Amino acid sequence: AIVISLLGKALNDSERNVRVTAAQALGQAGVNNDVPQDVIDALVEALKDVDEDVRGNAALALGDVAHEEDVAQIVVSRLVVALKDGEKSVRARAAWAIVVVASRR
Repeated sequence: AIVISLLGKALNDSERNVRVTAAQALGQAGVNNDVPQDVIDALVEALKDVDEDVRGNAALALGDVAHEEDVAQIVVSRLVVALKDGEKSVRARAAWAIVVVASRR
């Protein structure tokens, strides 16, 4: 849980590569672990990052961490907004993340 919280804080780092990697790592860690609400909130905020890779990895990570029904509903609503992103790669990742969440239902 400490590592996941630290990764959540890294989503606000000034370095793009740190944010990209943190989002990716949170997705991998979130597959088999509970993720605190503040980290989910940070991933949702990362959907607004200036960098498309950060936004895309945040979308994928959200799909991986949305285990609980109430969290899944919130995450999917945010991912639906990401489907309107200006970058095709972000839209594609958001769509995939929605499929991942839906496959658990």
